[in-house]
Amino acid sequence: MNLHDPAAIEKDQPVKITFGENIYTRWDQKNWDHLDGFPVKLGDYDYSQGNKQWQAFLKIAALLKRYPDTKVLMFLPPRSYALYSRYNLVEQSLYLDKTAFIKKHLPPNVVCCDYTWKVESRHFSDLIHMLPQGNKITAEILFDDYLKLISKQ
Repeated sequence: MNLHDPAAIEKDQPVKITFGENIYTRWDQKNWDHLDGFPVKLGDYDYSQGNKQWQAFLKIAALLKRYPDTKVLMFLPPRSYALYSRYNLVEQSLYLDKTAFIKKHLPPNVVCCDYTWKVESRHFSDLIHMLPQGNKITAEILFDDYLKLISKQ
């Protein structure tokens, strides 16, 4: 695949990038039975010293703390509630505890918005990947929250 397709550039059209044949198919039109009995649930996170993602998060939080006058908006990404629920993949109380734990490690200049269940499940192709309309909705929510953040300055 050539991202700099001269024909597309000449026609002033974006190059179509395809990651999989079902990427634009709604989640409820696919078979997810392989998730039945899946042992890991949303909220079952490992925030230990050995977790490289957690260590990276802490480094980002430390960096943001060095700039207390800079307002930062972070968000927890949307997820397909219906699909998570169908296969009992959410431990809601544990998820809320872990989300609070994440927020506790952020400096005061960072606003963390939880968008986990803000986008309707019909806008997803799987657990976390949204269809174009879902991305649009997320962008609108993010923009509104950004405007609220900067208007407080």
